Amino acid sequence: MKALKLSSIFVAALACTISACDGAKSENIIGGGNKSVENNYYDWAIETLNMIDRDMRINLSNSYYEDQDKNQRSHLWGNIFLLYTYTEGVRFDKTGWESTLHNYYLNLEDYWKEWDGKSGYQSYQRLPGEKPDRFYDENGWMTIGLCDAYSATGNSIYLEKAKAALAFTMLGEDNVLGGGLYFKEDPSMGNYRQYKCNISCAVAMLGGIKIYEQTHEQKYLDDVKRIDAWTRSKFMDPSDKLFYDAQYIENGVGAGMDYYK
Repeated sequence: MKALKLSSIFVAALACTISACDGAKSENIIGGGNKSVENNYYDWAIETLNMIDRDMRINLSNSYYEDQDKNQRSHLWGNIFLLYTYTEGVRFDKTGWESTLHNYYLNLEDYWKEWDGKSGYQSYQRLPGEKPDRFYDENGWMTIGLCDAYSATGNSIYLEKAKAALAFTMLGEDNVLGGGLYFKEDPSMGNYRQYKCNISCAVAMLGGIKIYEQTHEQKYLDDVKRIDAWTRSKFMDPSDKLFYDAQYIENGVGAGMDYYK
C-alpha cells in the first residue's frame, strides 16, 4: 500500500488548515491583511505558515523543500494541504490571502506534467524527459482543493484546472472487476502492487460532486453515481457499513482484498 508521507510541509500545513477553519485575532502576515475573530487558532496558523516560509521555502520561488534536510523539492502531497490552507484564508480575508493563494497555484503548475498524451499532477518533480510518477488519488485531492479555491475566489482558472485534474483521475477507471479506480498510474514506479482502492474512488466522487455543483454538467453527476454504486458493491462490509481499503489485481483479475477499514 501507499507509504504514509509525513513530510514537514504536510504536518505543518494540515495543522494550519485546522487552525484557519477556526479563525483568530492576529495580523495576517502571510497575506498582508488583518482579520480579527474570537480565538488564537489563527495566530497559531500564521506562526506555522511563517515558519514554513522561513525554514522551508526555496529562495526566489514559491516552492518548498520536502523536509529540513533540503535535499529535494517537496512532494505534491504536502503541497495539496498548503493549497487547502491558503484557500481557507481567502474565505474569511480575501484581500489578504488571494494573491498568496494564486502564487501558490503557480507553484503547483510545476507539478503538472503531460506524458504519453495524458496530463496530470505528478507526485514529485522530475527532470525534463523523465516519466512522471502520478497517483490518481492525488489528482483527486487536487480537484477538491481547486474547486474550493474557485468557490472562494470566483477565479475560473481554478475550476478549469480542477476539471483537468479530475479528468486524469478518471483515467484510473476501467472494466477490470467491473469498474472502480486504480491507485496509481504505473505501480512499477516505487514497486507498488496493482490495486483499485476506496480512496481513489472517494476523492473522484467528492471532486465530481464539487464540479457538478459549480457547472451542473450531468456527466459529473453520472460518474459519481456509477463510482458510488461500484464502491458500495465491492468495498462495503454489509455487517457494519464500513468500507475496505483496496482490491489487489493480478493479470486482470482480483487477487485478494485489503481488509483494513
